[in-house]
This record gives sequence, structure tokens and C-alpha cells, in this order.
Amino acid sequence: MTSASDNVYAVLAKQHEPTAAEFLAVRQRLTLNAEDQGRFDQMVLALADSGWHGFEAAAGFLALSETMIAQQGLTQWLNRGQAA
Repeated sequence: MTSASDNVYAVLAKQHEPTAAEFLAVRQRLTLNAEDQGRFDQMVLALADSGWHGFEAAAGFLALSETMIAQQGLTQWLNRGQAA
């Protein structure tokens, strides 16, 4: 059975493997429950699917995620991601 994060990784890897690898690294470092991890994965996937260089939007989101989640909380960070 394929997990949601495996699907996000596969989408990112088709666009830009370093961003896919960063997704896995950030995901591993974050301490989110299963529901919150699913919400995070969905946001990264939405950014990756947002257009011709969607991986760049996803990469920027990933680069700031740990800091912003620590400062603002996951919900606030995901709300900002939706605005992207």
C-alpha cells in the first residue's frame, strides 16, 4: 500500500528530485500527528501541482516549514501556503 507521502515524493521526483529528497527530510524532522502530516502533505502536493515550476513553490515552502511551524503553528503556516 502506498502512503500519501510516497505519492507526494513521486510527484516531486518527476519534477525535481532534490526537492523530493528535501520533502522526505523535512517530513522526517517534523513531529506531526497523522492528521496534521496528511494536511502538510496535501499542501506540498498542491504547491507541486500548481504550475509549470510547481516544485519551486514546494521547495520554498519546505525550506521555511520547520521555522514557520515552530513560530506560528501548523494551521497558520498552511493558511499561508494556500495563499501561495
